[in-house]
Amino acid sequence: MQDPEIIKAFCGGDNDFLRMRKDWNVFPLATVDVQQMWLNWKISNQEECFEASRTAIKILMVEKRGKKKTPQLEPSEFEIREYFHSMEKIGFATLCQIFSPHFRKSGFATLADWTVRPLHPNLLKYAAEDSSYLWKLFYLLLNKVIITWSLKLERRN
Repeated sequence: MQDPEIIKAFCGGDNDFLRMRKDWNVFPLATVDVQQMWLNWKISNQEECFEASRTAIKILMVEKRGKKKTPQLEPSEFEIREYFHSMEKIGFATLCQIFSPHFRKSGFATLADWTVRPLHPNLLKYAAEDSSYLWKLFYLLLNKVIITWSLKLERRN
């Protein structure tokens, strides 16, 4: 975790960093947080970010309404925009869904106790899938950020 030559990716890693520091006195170096990348891109690129999110948000809203047995399942454009602007923090599964709308992720292990060793095989599988998606998501967001900044630089010149 402390090798600056190896980049470590997280999604909303605040609690992970606190736990590493508190429990193991480890301070990770060379880290990226895709949740923070998303928030920064969202701030500087509202409309494109909204367009990228529209389908995933619609799916999320329909799923939530289905659980509540609401008669009107299809959210309006206004509701979708309102939901988008209310998203302060966005979870890993939702971020994955934004870039791949039919992505479905199980959240069974998010509340598991990851300190128990040896890890259960299901947790190992979950972690492997997460890290695979995390890097794909990182490169997709990195590409979006680079394009955004390139366009802003072109406009200035």
